[in-house]
Amino acid sequence: MKLRDRITPRRAAWVGAVAVLAYSAWIGGPYLNSLFVRDAAVTTWLQVATAPIPGELEASALRPGGLVGDNGLVATLVNARADRSALVQAEAELAAATARAAQFERIATARREQRKAYTEAYERDLDQRAGTDESTLTFIAQRLQTERNEAARLGRLLQAGSAAPTAAEAAGARVAAVEAERAAVEGSLKRTRLRRESAARGVYLAEDGHEFDWSARYDPLVLERESLDLAQALAAARAKAAAAREHYQQRHRATLEAPPGAVVWNRYAAPGAHVEAGTPVLSWADPTLLLVDGPVSDLEISLLPPGTRAQVMIEGESRPREGVVLLTRGSAAPLDARELAATARGRRPGTAQVIVRLEPAPAAAGPLVLGRPAYITFPDVSVLRLLRARLRW
Repeated sequence: MKLRDRITPRRAAWVGAVAVLAYSAWIGGPYLNSLFVRDAAVTTWLQVATAPIPGELEASALRPGGLVGDNGLVATLVNARADRSALVQAEAELAAATARAAQFERIATARREQRKAYTEAYERDLDQRAGTDESTLTFIAQRLQTERNEAARLGRLLQAGSAAPTAAEAAGARVAAVEAERAAVEGSLKRTRLRRESAARGVYLAEDGHEFDWSARYDPLVLERESLDLAQALAAARAKAAAAREHYQQRHRATLEAPPGAVVWNRYAAPGAHVEAGTPVLSWADPTLLLVDGPVSDLEISLLPPGTRAQVMIEGESRPREGVVLLTRGSAAPLDARELAATARGRRPGTAQVIVRLEPAPAAAGPLVLGRPAYITFPDVSVLRLLRARLRW
């Protein structure tokens, strides 16, 4: 019997149906397998905290599974070998600047008191001179009036012929001498009053018009300038000491922090261990952002754009949670434990990856479900869509 006689249309239909079923099972196998085998994992982004300084890890570091408190403190590093030389030098310079400022304040106080004593003595001397000149002018005025009266009397006698001309001339000379003396005393009084007015403005002049040495030596402007220079030097020393202290504190002690409520996932160094700068110390995860890492085929990720609806059944829960596709990665570049707190156990070489963001249930505690197995279904993706995508219908 010929081969074409043995292959009847009925047999050909059965062979085609078996081939289609086998191909469908091969294409939809991973999808169907995920419905029964919980090969996905509840996860979140993993954050690794590295040591900012070399030092020893204190015993207060949180253990894996510990929750970060409100202060955000996770671990503390102490570097007992941090260099203090810059801090010691800066503090010594600050102490010297402080001592200079205190010493200058004492000197400035003494200078102000000395200037005050000189000023008071100078002003008393001027006041005394002015008083003497005023008394002298009063006496001179009386003498001048007497001499003028005498000169007038002699003048009248000279006209009557009862006095000699020389007597009248002598009387006039005495009047002129007294007037000259009055002018000299008035000039002295005027200069004294001028010096007194200048003293009120802080200018202390000698009789020859020059300023006294003590006035320049104890000048308030000079004291103010010196005080300003010392204040600037003291401020600079304080700033340098503060910067050195802060730098030392940064090199001596450092803290590792995480958001409050985060869970410590791994600890790579034991308390008391010495770590170098840049060395991973621990990792933490934020349980408020729950993700699911699921293995899928490379064909299926073409049907899962970001935002695609997903349903996730977590081991130990009776109701599925809703989620959306966050991102997908091809089988050549899946995310691993360096980025995720947990990875899907069902991933094999050649398997692609889908990351689903869960809508957290109010009653669920994030840290309690991290790492649990789960499986994902996509209501909008069926085996028929997979088959059509493979056959490009």
